[in-house]
Amino acid sequence: MQLALAARAVVGISAPMVGIFPVQKRLWRVGLGLSNAAFAALGGGSLPGCAGPRGEGPACARSSRRGPGGLVLAAAVALLVGCSSGGSSSGSTGPSAAVSARPSSPATLTIVSPVNGAVIHGTSVSITVRLRGAKIVPATTTAISPVRGHLHVYVDDRIVSMNFSLSDVVRNVSGGMHILQVEFVASDHLPFDPRVIAQTEFEVDP
Repeated sequence: MQLALAARAVVGISAPMVGIFPVQKRLWRVGLGLSNAAFAALGGGSLPGCAGPRGEGPACARSSRRGPGGLVLAAAVALLVGCSSGGSSSGSTGPSAAVSARPSSPATLTIVSPVNGAVIHGTSVSITVRLRGAKIVPATTTAISPVRGHLHVYVDDRIVSMNFSLSDVVRNVSGGMHILQVEFVASDHLPFDPRVIAQTEFEVDP
């Protein structure tokens, strides 16, 4: 019984004190879990049957035989519940959760060849595009400009080249229908918002 009272006192005092730190860091659910642990510890003294002057009820007898382990376990469970629920919410606050917006571009892109529905004889596909309102630059830089960038060429949603000109040749294309996409991207290789992209379908007859 004395060990149980000592465990209640230790958990009931230390949990609120430790809970001050997460509350200051805006991890309020962690602090809530610590307070639950404190209440679980302090509430153990009010079990039914322990109200006698010397704690001689049957519930106290069972509690004293088990020792303070069950009480500490209950406090630990309450603490873990509060911490686990706080883990998912704490990451949604603060500047680290903010996603920087992508710039827009006035550019327009058109695939000149192959035209939509074209049949290509052979496994090499010649690509020509028209870009208006922007300029292809050969050097990659982190200085983003909405009118400067380069091209990413995709065949069937798989990137096949990063091109710094308005023409390209994709080789070793398998037979059958394919989807060609060409996108004008910024100098950091990331798309604009909205994306500047053109698409066409073609067939390869090897």
